[in-house]
Amino acid sequence: MLPFLLSFGFIATEASAHRKNESYIYLNVADAALSGRFEFNIQDFGEVLPLDDDANGIVTPAEFDAHRTEIYDLLQTVLVFDINGQSYPIAPSHHRFLEVAIGVFAQVYFDTDVATPLPDSVDAAYTPYFPENGPSLPVFLIIESNAKSGLEGNEARHSLIFAPNRETRSIDLTGGSSWGIFTSFIVYGFHHILIGYDHLLFLFALLLPAVLTLRNRSWVPVDSLRSGLMNVLTVVTLFTIAHSVTFSLAALELIRLPERLVETLIAASIAIAAAANLTATPRRRVWIVICGFGLLHGLGFANVLSPLGVDPSNLFVTLLGFNIGVEIGQIAFVLICFPVLFVLRKLWVYVPVFLYGGSSLLMLIALYWCVKRAFMLDVSLSRLLF
Repeated sequence: MLPFLLSFGFIATEASAHRKNESYIYLNVADAALSGRFEFNIQDFGEVLPLDDDANGIVTPAEFDAHRTEIYDLLQTVLVFDINGQSYPIAPSHHRFLEVAIGVFAQVYFDTDVATPLPDSVDAAYTPYFPENGPSLPVFLIIESNAKSGLEGNEARHSLIFAPNRETRSIDLTGGSSWGIFTSFIVYGFHHILIGYDHLLFLFALLLPAVLTLRNRSWVPVDSLRSGLMNVLTVVTLFTIAHSVTFSLAALELIRLPERLVETLIAASIAIAAAANLTATPRRRVWIVICGFGLLHGLGFANVLSPLGVDPSNLFVTLLGFNIGVEIGQIAFVLICFPVLFVLRKLWVYVPVFLYGGSSLLMLIALYWCVKRAFMLDVSLSRLLF
C-alpha cells in the first residue's frame, strides 16, 4: 500500500501558520502599553453570530463587515487583562482580512487603556466566543512583540493555549513560563485526542476484541476481568510506546514524512486493525500492527505541533505536556469503553454485531478517509450517504 500511496507524488509542504479549527490572539507588549489582535476563520465565526445574510452557507468579508458592530461588541467580552489588581478590557478598533489556503481569516485589532509600566506577568481572563453548542476550538496566544524581553516579529511561537472554556491564565512577559507552557500543552494534548477521531477509532478497533480470546480460530468471551484488563493494558502500552517514540523524533526534527501521507496511512491503520478483527488474526500478530501503526500515529501527533513554533528552550516541557495530555485523553477513552465492552462480551450479539458489524463500519469509514486524504477530496460523508 505504501508504494501505491507514494506513487501519487506526495510532497512535503511548509506548515501554514493558520489551520482549521484554530484561532489566535496576538499580543504586542510595550513598556507601558498593551495591544493586539484576534485572528479567526470568518466561516467559523458564522457559528457564533448569524453572519450568513444570504443563507448560502458561506460567510463573506462583506457580510462580516456588515456585522462589524455586533462582532466588536462580542469580542470586547472575550478578553480582560488584570494588571496589579486593575482590570483592562480590550477595545476593538479595526479589522482586515487575510486569505489563506483554508479560508479567509479576520484580523481584528484591539487596544487597551494600559498606561503604566507593565509587571513581569499579567493575568488574562478569557471567555470563549463560541457558544456551548458551537465548535470546540482552542485559542492560541502568541506574543508577537515584547519590549520587556526584546522579542520582535514573532508569529509562530505560542506562549499558551486557552481551552474552550472560561478561564484566567497568567502571561509571563519575561520570556515564557515553562510551567505555563507545560500546563497549556497538557490541555491541548487532551483536547486533541478527544477531537482526533482517527486516533480514537484506531484505539476502539483494538479494544473491540480485547474482551475476547481466540479458541480454535473463533472468538469467545474472556473468562475474567483480569484477562480483559491485561489485553487492554498490552494494547495501550504498545500504542503509547510506539507513538511516543516517533512523536519525539519528529518533534526533534530527526524524522519527517509528508503530512498528507501520514494522515492517509493513519486512516489505513484503522481499516487494517478492523480487518484483523474480521479475520480473527492471532493477538501476537496484532501487536505487530499496533507497534507499526502506532509509529505512524506518533508522526500524526507531531504534525499537530510542527506549525506551533515551539521554543527550543521549552521543547522538553512542550513535548512532555502534550504527550501527557494525549495519554490522559486516551486513558479516559479506555475507561469509558472497556467496562461497557466487558459487560456486553457474553451477549450472543457481541461477536456478530459489535465485533464484526462494528469492525466493518470502521473499515468503511477508514477507507473513505483514505481516499479523501490521498486525493484531497472535499466531500463530506453525509453528502455521500444522502
